[in-house]
Amino acid sequence: MRKIIKNIISLLIIVLSSMIDLLFFLIISFIFLFHLSWVQTKIAKIVSSYYSIELATNLEISKLKINAFESIELDGLFITDLHNDTLLYAPNISINIKDINLNKQVAKISCVELLSPTIKFKKYKNEEIFNFQFIIDYFSTNSDEKSNFSLLIEDVELYNAKFSYKDYNKDKINMV
Repeated sequence: MRKIIKNIISLLIIVLSSMIDLLFFLIISFIFLFHLSWVQTKIAKIVSSYYSIELATNLEISKLKINAFESIELDGLFITDLHNDTLLYAPNISINIKDINLNKQVAKISCVELLSPTIKFKKYKNEEIFNFQFIIDYFSTNSDEKSNFSLLIEDVELYNAKFSYKDYNKDKINMV
């Protein structure tokens, strides 16, 4: 009887040890896979698809690369307004992370660089708000749901940017 109990305990130790090894392997594999750009891009596409549905607009990201909490590279960010016109298109965005402190609930970004972005601000005919207001409204907190997390951005740099501002509620001025 003692031999049977000893064999069962040995078997349980082997099984438990194997499960711990498997768990360790899965964690290491997940960490390794998350560092691959195509995995990060796949996750970004899933998130952008979710927000496309939530915001009732088109939000696309062609490529994402996160470099170990130092920087983020976004390629092909495309957002449309609620009239399906371009709100923002940025072929390349670089984000340099200065610090992330989860205990203090703060993320500090030293610089956000947008290369050759197209940005279109509009007020459509018979509308009082700009075409980007729906995004601000979505991410704004209700008074009872205040967030303690802060995002601080020190510098935003735009290179070769194209801006457009149109208010279709204003009368056109004729130039003589």
